Amino acid sequence: IYFDNLKNEYIKYFDYLGYEFNISNIHKKLKNRKVILNLSVSKIKKQKTRIVKSILQYLSDGNFNNLHDRIKIITCNYKFFDFRKSRYLISGNRYTYSLIEKDATALDDLDVFLRKMFLNQTGNICSRLSLSPLCNKQREQLLRLSFKRGFTNKIHFNFSPDRLHILVGCWKYA
Repeated sequence: IYFDNLKNEYIKYFDYLGYEFNISNIHKKLKNRKVILNLSVSKIKKQKTRIVKSILQYLSDGNFNNLHDRIKIITCNYKFFDFRKSRYLISGNRYTYSLIEKDATALDDLDVFLRKMFLNQTGNICSRLSLSPLCNKQREQLLRLSFKRGFTNKIHFNFSPDRLHILVGCWKYA
């Protein structure tokens, strides 16, 4: 529990199943409480780790198409055919975290992180990326991808199971 001086109210928050629940007006009657759902801190960290691992893989193999598709998977939604169930499945932030608010701050935070990774020139990974053969046109393609747009506009991409397996392979243990 913490006190928000700007709103002059107590706010309680807790994480559960990948969501962060923020409950305000807890000192008032039950009917006046407001609950806002966001991504949990651990899920935000997991997404950032996947971005970093995708960039590190690009720095290792120089394959821009794989980097672009990995960022698509992270920021948007995707459809793939599951041969075990003999049907198409849909995955991505919109489906995994369907209960978060459309204006969730986590989506904005992740977009800011993504932009910094591709625009900054300082730091270990960003400086190496700025020296890589990534041209401005490719950088622009990557910067068009957005967590918030992918979530609110339900942007989808299709990947074959083999392609998906190749792309997510660099995220092991992330």
